[in-house]
Amino acid sequence: MRSFNFSNLVQLPRLNAQSCIALGSALCAAFDAHGSAAPAHVATAKGKLEASCRGLRRTYASRVPLSPEDADALRVVDAELDGCFSGLYSVLQGWTKVPATGAHAEKVTAAREVLMVIYPDGLKFTQLPFKEQWAESQTRLDLIDEHGIEKKLDLLGAKPFVDGIRVAHKNYGDLQGLTKAAAAETAMLELRTALDAFLGSVRAYVVKVAAIVDEDDKASVDLADTLLQPLREWVTRPPRIAADDPTAVDPMAPEAAVAPVMPAAPAAPVASLESTAPGMPGSSPFIDGRD
Repeated sequence: MRSFNFSNLVQLPRLNAQSCIALGSALCAAFDAHGSAAPAHVATAKGKLEASCRGLRRTYASRVPLSPEDADALRVVDAELDGCFSGLYSVLQGWTKVPATGAHAEKVTAAREVLMVIYPDGLKFTQLPFKEQWAESQTRLDLIDEHGIEKKLDLLGAKPFVDGIRVAHKNYGDLQGLTKAAAAETAMLELRTALDAFLGSVRAYVVKVAAIVDEDDKASVDLADTLLQPLREWVTRPPRIAADDPTAVDPMAPEAAVAPVMPAAPAAPVASLESTAPGMPGSSPFIDGRD
């Protein structure tokens, strides 16, 4: 069954969060400057558009990247984690130099076993990039827990190093956002929700502005053309959001897909709102009536 609503009546250019915020601000500014003669229902739609744009701005701004202070703290914690792993390695290496006889045999054997499990490649993993090193650290802590290695380390007097590794490892993951998956997923969902609300308000605004047009009333045509000018120019001259644009690389700002096409009976085009895109003569850039 065909449905007729704002979502499938209006096609929008491909947008991400940053360009949504810019477009919303431009549409609101155009109304503030020229929309005094617009009907009340258009003013109401503009108010909802403005509110959704504010909400999107707040949600987008709440995605706080790693601050310089956090970056400094990460380097400090990285050094602490490296130091703890290095210190534990030195303790284990020291025990392997003791003859495995008499009263020390158990400890020497324990040290050799732990070295083989935790340090098969020595300390190379401590030189990996931060995220990879965190994963290697997590693997070693898992091995310690799964194989009861902490008891052997306690026997060797090395428990303080393990305690230090656990604390530094947690801080290392927290600072990189690796141990806060739930928070990251929530932030993504909130941004997606804000984007959807904004795009819905833009579509509703476009439909209500386009509805004021009376082809026999040039003033209404000019008003609609002026109010939708920011969007019309965005369609014909879109901003760069390509993959090679460093300003648009942001995993927390998913691009909004183009709205679905609505199969509907063709309507008489409004000349001032016609698209200038090649291959689309005589059609509105926003109200889709193609089969």
